[in-house]
This record gives sequence, C-alpha cells and structure tokens, in this order.
Amino acid sequence: MNLGNTFHGEIYEFPGVYLDKFNNRGEVFLLTHSHQDHLQGLLNKSFFGRVYCSSLTKEIVALEDRYKPVLPYLVAKEYNEPFEIETRVCKLTVTLIPSYHCPGSVMFLLEGIDKAVLATGDIRAEAWWASTLIKNTYLFPYITGLKVLDQIYIDTTFSYRGEPYISIMPNSEGVYATIELLKLYPVDDEIQFMFIDAVSGSEEAWFQIVNYFDGELRANDLVTRRNELLKKHRDFYSPIKTSFKTGPIFNVGTPRSPVPVLIIIKHAINFNVIDYAGQCLPRRVSDIDPADLTCLATTSRGHKVFEHEGRQWILPKGQHELLPTGIMLMFSRHSSFEETRNFIDLFRPRLVYPCTESRATWLNGFTVARVFGDLCVGDTNHRFDLDKFERFGYPLPQILDRDVASINRWSFSQCLHEVDFVHMASERPFKGQLLLIPRGATKETKKMLSKEFKLQNLIAGRNEEKFKEVIEYHKTLRANPVFRKLDYHSSSYGSESSYEEVRTYSDEEEYEEGEMVSESQNVPCDTWNQTLTATGCAHLSPFLDNNRIQVVSAELSKDKRNWNQFKLKSTTPQI
Repeated sequence: MNLGNTFHGEIYEFPGVYLDKFNNRGEVFLLTHSHQDHLQGLLNKSFFGRVYCSSLTKEIVALEDRYKPVLPYLVAKEYNEPFEIETRVCKLTVTLIPSYHCPGSVMFLLEGIDKAVLATGDIRAEAWWASTLIKNTYLFPYITGLKVLDQIYIDTTFSYRGEPYISIMPNSEGVYATIELLKLYPVDDEIQFMFIDAVSGSEEAWFQIVNYFDGELRANDLVTRRNELLKKHRDFYSPIKTSFKTGPIFNVGTPRSPVPVLIIIKHAINFNVIDYAGQCLPRRVSDIDPADLTCLATTSRGHKVFEHEGRQWILPKGQHELLPTGIMLMFSRHSSFEETRNFIDLFRPRLVYPCTESRATWLNGFTVARVFGDLCVGDTNHRFDLDKFERFGYPLPQILDRDVASINRWSFSQCLHEVDFVHMASERPFKGQLLLIPRGATKETKKMLSKEFKLQNLIAGRNEEKFKEVIEYHKTLRANPVFRKLDYHSSSYGSESSYEEVRTYSDEEEYEEGEMVSESQNVPCDTWNQTLTATGCAHLSPFLDNNRIQVVSAELSKDKRNWNQFKLKSTTPQI
C-alpha cells in the first residue's frame, strides 16, 4: 500500500497549476517540500516546467546529485512575499506560507480574481503552530472571516489507518519523554544510540536530544551536509550547539562501524499507554526470576547486557533496573484527525479536498461530507466526494450514517475500553462499529481524557506508588495473547527511511525487519517491532490478534443475519 503522496496534483480552481506532481499536462508547478513522494515526475526527461518552491527546499534538493539536471527549473521564492503567475486561462497571486513538517516546507496560498485556495502540502498542525497563523498578514482575512477560501487542499495522512482515528501527543512531549528515559542510560564508549528514521523533518528530535546530553551526532555525508545547511536556516530547527561532546554518541541510520551495544530509537505514533507501560519502561531486577535472565555481555566499564523474555536489556553498573535496548520516540510529521479538523475549523472554507486517500479508506467512510462537512460553509457536493464516487462507488449507507470514531491511546480509560471492545467483537456476533469515545462527549470530556497524564511523568515516576500499581497491571495486561501481533510504523504514518542507505528526501519508504544493522551488533528482536502483514490487514489496530481475526471472519461469513453489516462492498444509489 502506498502511504505517501496520493494527490493527483491538479488545482481545479486554477487550470494549469499543479501541486507536488510534475507532468506535461501542467503549465505551472508548485513544490511544497523536498520529500521524495512529492517529487514524482521531476526527473522525467520530458519534464521542463517551472517549479516554484522555497529557497531552502531548493537547497536541500540540490544536495543530491541526481537532481542537479532539474535545478534550473526550480524557482526559489521567499516566505510571505507574494508574486504573480499566469497560465493560458488565469492569472493569480501566490504566497508561500511556512509550515511545520520539515525544513523548507510551505503551504501555498493561491488567489485569483474570484477564487482563493490554500494548498497545505504535508503538515503537522500542532496547536502551537496553528495558533500563530492568524498573525500572518496573508492568512488573517481568511481566518477572521473577512474572506472565505473556496477550497483547502489538505494533508490527510491520518486517514489511511482507518477508524478509530488516533490522537497524537505534541512532538515536544514525545521528545521530552524520550529524554527522561535516556537519562537513565550510562555514558560508555561501547554503548551508542541510533535514530532509525532519517527522513528530513526528524532533525527537531535529533537536535533537542543531542543538545541536551551534550552528545555527538553522526550520520552519512548526505545527512551531515543537510544538517550543516540548516545552520543558515533556523525557522524551526536549532542546529547542534558547539560543545565538548562529553555525552553519548547518536547515529542517524546504521553506524559506519560495528558497535558492541546499540540502542535503537524508533519513531512511533500508533502506540499506546498499555504497551508503553508493559514493554518500554525499565524493569526492576528484584521483580524478575534470576532463571529468566541470561547475561550476554559486559562492557569494560562494567555495564551488563541481559536477555529477558526474548529481548535485550542493559543493566548499568551499580543500578537495579533493566533498561530496554529499543526506545519508542513519540514523534509525527503529520497531523492527527483532531488537529486536521481544528486546522480546517480555523478557516471555515467552502470545500475541502483531502490529498491522501485510497479506495479502502473511501469505502470505509472517509468522505468529506462525513468527516469534515460540518466545518465547511459551501455546497455539500464536495469535489473530492464526487471524484471518488465516480471511481469507487458509494460506501455502504450504514457506514456513512455512523459517527466518526476517534481514540486517545494515551488514556488508560480509553485503552481499557478498546480492550473490552476487542474482546466483545471477538466473542459476540458482529453488530457494527462501536464507539470508543462515547457519542456526544463534550469538549471538556475529551480534553480531560487527552490530559489524563503526561508520558514523561509516567517515566519519571515509575517507582512511585501511584504509578507502580498501574504499570504492573499493564505489564500483566500486555502479556495477554490479544497483544501478540503489533503494528508500529514511523511517525510518518508508515513512512520509514531505509537504514543501510539513508535517503534524505523520502517520506514513504517501508522496510523489512533486519535491514538496519549488521548481525554483529546487539539488536533487540522484539515482538513489538513486528509488522502485521496479513493480506488486506496491513494496518490493523495493535490490539487485534491476527489468528483470532481469521477465525472470527470465517464465523461471520457463515452468519447470514450479519452479512450485510460485515461485507464491505461498493453500491450505487437506487433511483
């Protein structure tokens, strides 16, 4: 399944203008950022169009030799400096608005005589960033209601996972929590750390973590040159500070030479508090049967590496807790469902056009009318819905009529409710989708659920009585067979970077386990790093047991009473 940019590129309101797709049909092209899935067609020998982008995006693209032949086509523009472009049928003003996704990324505000649209490209619309947009001179009239956008072409990467749509904690909280965990690890020349995700946009996490520990960041030549480039551009990313480098060594991608003990730091968003409490927190040695511990190695400084429950752990010298050799960094470059809705609500446009979609998401209810319709002020006949109906037909009526479901997997109460939901769905006849957040829940209730606790507090207070009981309970719960198969993708909603050869621009590569490091290195072989690969079930909830799903599916296929609710098919309206 392609999890990258699925947008066809055409800006309907301005014929001849294309976004992040490069072909001979367009006259003028706009590039939002430097990720590979947004550069499709740029290297075609037949392409020779004008491509407008930010200055930093052009500089980042220029770092890779294969793009040098097309650099003359890239027209670099500055942020917030409107300019005019013209096609055979229209003239319009274009303004680049800085966005929060990766270095150099922008949104395009396109204004014609009687039309205006905003094309976001990929964005992470965290509340802090979205709240600053009203201060932008060119967006101000559209946010205040003085003017109305005819359409927002928006990043909807969140949609591919299906419902319930998950909440995502702010990146700063994810980095903060990771630092709290990393503080427990010893400084040892034989112990290094590796950031798996090398895609541009991850720099924020690298720099914050490395700066805090006064460490050293190592990477291949391409990533190193990109990091050096960012020293001249400090819009969102402060580079590595000058230091004595007395802290640990952090690698982006596979280290150049074998490392005795390698701690892997992996981006994740489809994770939850039950799994985190059960798998990712340190474990007290006194709580473990010595027969279940196998010492694998001891560093020259006396720190030991143990195997426990099929995973590798570090026991620092003189300490009493096993530390995991796999760390989950909660970090995303794409907006959640809730953040996307809040962004649209900020503008209240006439129409919305999602830029990430698939046949599966459409037939499972991802229509603009259902998901965003209440936030739009224009015609209910959304262009996106008309396009997809023509290609795929209508989703089932019972799917279109149900409420949109979402869940905060960092809420203990909601995760337990989801576990109950899974058991109920597995043990009883299928009765359609159940809501994980109660229908009619108030904003105050949702706010309370989302702020039940901070992840960093769970890490720092893991030995306090108020947390210990909860952690132990979830360790036990995590051992339940329903959790055997887990699905954890990077913060790009499935967009992983290659590890052996770090690719700077791609936001869509996937990987196979075992590619990232050599066999001589200590690598955790965790069940929670496995990817569910059952046909048609590549992105299921981490709570679902694949074998059980097959059994239940077979039973439901025989249950004629529930066939129409279970069988997903395309239908056309009856006339």
